[in-house]
Amino acid sequence: MTLEDLDFHVARTRRELESAYGLVHTSYERAGLVDAHGTGLRFGPHNFLPDTRTFVATLHGDVVATVTLVFDSPLGLPMDAVYGDVLGPLRADGRRLVEVTMLADRRASGRRTLPIVLRLTKILFDYAREQAESDDLVVAVHPRHQAFYERLLYFEAIGERRSYVSVRGNPAVALRLDLIDVAERCRDDARVQRLYFSQPTPAETFADPLRLTDEDVIYFCRKRPEVLLDAPGPMRAALEMAYPSLRAECDALTAAPVAAEAVGADG
Repeated sequence: MTLEDLDFHVARTRRELESAYGLVHTSYERAGLVDAHGTGLRFGPHNFLPDTRTFVATLHGDVVATVTLVFDSPLGLPMDAVYGDVLGPLRADGRRLVEVTMLADRRASGRRTLPIVLRLTKILFDYAREQAESDDLVVAVHPRHQAFYERLLYFEAIGERRSYVSVRGNPAVALRLDLIDVAERCRDDARVQRLYFSQPTPAETFADPLRLTDEDVIYFCRKRPEVLLDAPGPMRAALEMAYPSLRAECDALTAAPVAAEAVGADG
């Protein structure tokens, strides 16, 4: 399999999105970042925000790699749970942030995965910088990957090593790619110049992204109800506003354990 065999594009169907979430779960479980879950899916409430974009690489229609961009909003970013104090000063400076998250490849070999990761990075770079006019890509990565992001992709450390609860307490470091000054920083690095600036990502890569419906969000929430039920109040309120049918679903999910407990008590 070569890059030419793959189709890189924004996720356009529920099936692609579900496959991406499944690949993330498999990849994270393999790396010891999450415990096995019966659904085999990994996602969070930020995935349902209307501006969130998941990108995939497909081979004959099957998702073989994926990554997600979550754009900053009053609801914050996933990594705020650990690095809110680090992101706060960037916001105070008026920086428009977008988080890179849920990077996964179906192959375990780093060497075989590298070309795909670089292509996905270029897609994220162009979407965040040109399509969304963002200022910074931010990411929380395991310390063993820090050198890769810094040396090959020109990210900079902005937060020290900390424990990340949502990935079983594994360590993480916060990194940032300044999308405004990276051209100047890498002007003498032909390799990075080629990666980021040699040619733009084709427009069709970004065309026709899946616009989640109430039915889509309810479908995923029924797979993993805890994602919705454990979401902070402001996040749940925002999702219920974006997807009006979700309120009744939340009520039903909340009532279900109570009903089960009542049956158990009577039985």
